[in-house]
Amino acid sequence: MKSKELKGLYIGIIVAFVLSALFLIGFFETWQTSVADALYQEKKPLENIVILAIDDKSLQEIGRWPWPREKFTELFSILDNASVVGVDIAFFEKYDEQADSKLADAIKNSRAKFILPVEYTKFDKGKGTELLETISPIKESAHSTGFINIFTEADGVTRNVPLKIEGSGIESYNSFAVEIYRAFLNRNFSYQDSRLIISFAGKPGSFQTISITDFLNNKSTVDLKDKIVLVGATSPDLHDDYFVPTSSGKAMPGVEVHANALQTMLTKSFLFEQSKLSVIFVIFLLSILLGLLFSKIRILFSSILAIAFIFLYLIIAILMFGKGIILNVVYPVFSIAAVYGSTVIVNYGIEKRERKKVIETFGKYVSKEVVNEILKAGKIDLKGQEREISVLFADIRGFTALSEKLSPHEVVAMLNAYLGEMTESVLKQKGTLDKYIGDCIMAVFNSPLKQSDHIMRAIKTALDMQKAVDKISRTKKVPTVQCGIGINTGEAVVGNIGSEKRVDYTAIGDTVNLASRLCSVAKGGQVIISKNTYSKVRDKVEAKKIGEVKLKGKEKPVVIYEVKSIR
Repeated sequence: MKSKELKGLYIGIIVAFVLSALFLIGFFETWQTSVADALYQEKKPLENIVILAIDDKSLQEIGRWPWPREKFTELFSILDNASVVGVDIAFFEKYDEQADSKLADAIKNSRAKFILPVEYTKFDKGKGTELLETISPIKESAHSTGFINIFTEADGVTRNVPLKIEGSGIESYNSFAVEIYRAFLNRNFSYQDSRLIISFAGKPGSFQTISITDFLNNKSTVDLKDKIVLVGATSPDLHDDYFVPTSSGKAMPGVEVHANALQTMLTKSFLFEQSKLSVIFVIFLLSILLGLLFSKIRILFSSILAIAFIFLYLIIAILMFGKGIILNVVYPVFSIAAVYGSTVIVNYGIEKRERKKVIETFGKYVSKEVVNEILKAGKIDLKGQEREISVLFADIRGFTALSEKLSPHEVVAMLNAYLGEMTESVLKQKGTLDKYIGDCIMAVFNSPLKQSDHIMRAIKTALDMQKAVDKISRTKKVPTVQCGIGINTGEAVVGNIGSEKRVDYTAIGDTVNLASRLCSVAKGGQVIISKNTYSKVRDKVEAKKIGEVKLKGKEKPVVIYEVKSIR
């Protein structure tokens, strides 16, 4: 074997070992999943899967969520023609004994098989430890139940679903889609893996979807006879949506994720990832073959051949994806590029020794550029980022004592009235509604969208909240309450925080804790801000200095101000 061929062989072997090691430790894994996401092609959704949607139109016509149980009794009573009805709606709390009983009767007396949800809320070592279940007697009236948990991967994208979750000290359940499959075909779902990679039919909205209000008002002529009907939320306001490989920037409703999983099962359009052993085999085959080949031909022909091999492999990957095999694209392409680049540098040195300095300079320049680009793209912060934000906590005063005097229905009505208006105040100022904590609201400003005036937005929101609470109280439709609000500004970590299986976009840090403490000392009708917040808007607001207060968790007293108005 000639000197050039030996060097080509050595280059191929070295590249193969390095890339194989990187592959085994999971390097560039996010690149591979992103490339695989791009391989999804639109396919025709099954006509026998129909979604009855809790959409914006339904919320506007029927009313704010959650709806009365009587509305679902009315809906379920007219689904007799369907074969299976999968209900992606939580009936985890008692509503009214008579209404719950009628809903159970509607499900029990229907000719359709109803699949109701359960949801695991805590996990330990992959096993569920806490569970929310549909209440009795509604659960007992159904054909079966399945878990509706949808999990996202580290990059925030949902690609697969576990087929069963084992319970630790609690009951184990199959997935929602598995139970619908069993009910529809009267047989168990058989699969070789514990997780199903979902073969998405297309972008969000691909499946036939009917607004519930249109269905109830006989505005839909769709025949549901012998079909699978999925009932669930599609309105973005209900926050049951997920990014999927076919999202194209738009989140997919959870009920449609279940529909895609179900279609994958019914059509057997299964996707399987290429085995690790075969990926390593391809890396070695391409690296050694091309190392020998590139060492024999000129740079120009090597360039053409390298591009041709990359395009050929991409075509093969697309064809194999259509057959259900997800080939690893990143590492074979890197093998071609790395062997080509290394061979070019070596051959340049051998063939152009008289221009050694120029060749070495050019080779080092290209190598640095390639490495720098990879490192630059690889610095993806999956743990969030630190940013200055304004955090607002608003709490209804005396709620606990008041709720003890009210019925559950009255408590819910009161909370819906007040929290609904307070939420509108947040949204008007383009703040981020972080979460509800009982009768308390947490909102964040300057995240995720940057807002140069985030402090004033937070203060305007607080004042608007107080006006809204006062306005509702004057209507006498719900009990009169007051609201205490605390605002703080400072650095905090914001981003997707949680586990691989369940994450939330939120903010954490001392800034958030202090805002919560300020809320706790605010009296009804007060908007309390920290000294740091006040110092940045002192010329824009009218505020009264209250003085120093001792807050829980703080060693030193904190100076606080009460906002009166905006100048």
